[in-house]
Amino acid sequence: MRTDRVALLTLTLALAIPAALRAQDALTGIGEGTEVGAIEFRFEDHQTLPEEELQQRIALTEPGGLAGLRNALDFIPLIPPVGVHPFDPLELQRDAIRLRHHYNRSGFPRARVHYDVRYDAKSDRVNIAFVIREGPPLLVETLNFAADSGPLVVPTELQTNWGKFTARQQQEAERWGDTERRALADSAARWFRHAGYPFAVARAAAIIDTARNRADVTVRVRSGTRARIGEIVVTGNTTVSAKQLTRPLPVQRGDWYDGPALENGRQQLVQMDIVRHATLELPDSDATDSTVAIRMRVAENPPHLIRGEAGVGYILEDGFDLPPLMLTPDEVEAAVLGAQMVAAPREKVAVRARSRRS
Repeated sequence: MRTDRVALLTLTLALAIPAALRAQDALTGIGEGTEVGAIEFRFEDHQTLPEEELQQRIALTEPGGLAGLRNALDFIPLIPPVGVHPFDPLELQRDAIRLRHHYNRSGFPRARVHYDVRYDAKSDRVNIAFVIREGPPLLVETLNFAADSGPLVVPTELQTNWGKFTARQQQEAERWGDTERRALADSAARWFRHAGYPFAVARAAAIIDTARNRADVTVRVRSGTRARIGEIVVTGNTTVSAKQLTRPLPVQRGDWYDGPALENGRQQLVQMDIVRHATLELPDSDATDSTVAIRMRVAENPPHLIRGEAGVGYILEDGFDLPPLMLTPDEVEAAVLGAQMVAAPREKVAVRARSRRS
């Protein structure tokens, strides 16, 4: 059954290749044991998307470089295995469709993708080249921001920053695709969450002029109510007080809500050795209130014992590391003197200390 399927798909593939190429490469020799030798991308007009991105969109795989050497050194743990890379004619056709759809979603509505297959009967491998014509990109002609319903109202003290933000977005808008659509909506929502709107959301949509390959884009924002931080409730802490945990946060009670700043503070918090995990949550029930409560959930690392004794110094248990320190010249001198005090007899240390004071 598998052999019949491969034979049928190989015949379909052969019919899709020009006659001169079929005679040259004898694609009818492809069987169920045929593997992929190499995959490449060729561009007929220009290349915009990186090949690494295109490689992630296809299902067929290749052995990669230095396959023979990697096979010979496969006993070394750090050498990646070559593995098996079967060739499937049907999957090849699907990959071409996947690449074309990816280009369409990336702002190239007229992209064309076909493939060139060359078969080596001796090694029973095929080399595949995806031939891509991107075509003209879909470009942003106009970019406007509006409220989800009604006029988009920005407080007076924020209008200058809002004007700079919209001008920068309009200046940077070029190609229009799914990635750009999501990035534009995320940027608008992030600006409002930075300015005190904890529940702001945004969506971007475009009216496409297919004849001119141009897009008129509108970003619609539902900002919600601007709110200040009413309280920060900490849970999960056992040895560290809530005050110590909230101190690294750049915004405190009474400040305007600032989502990006709170996330930066959370990242700094988890870098502390005593905190293993930390999350910040915003209850949906506060969406219409002028104040919001931030819930901080933490998980502490287990305590580490530090022992010390005269003549030995400090001993840290496994799993505990001190961060690197930058010392001033005076601090370095003090540290050296302390080390000498531990290593030298007490009489010599006393003489040296008196000489330093004099």
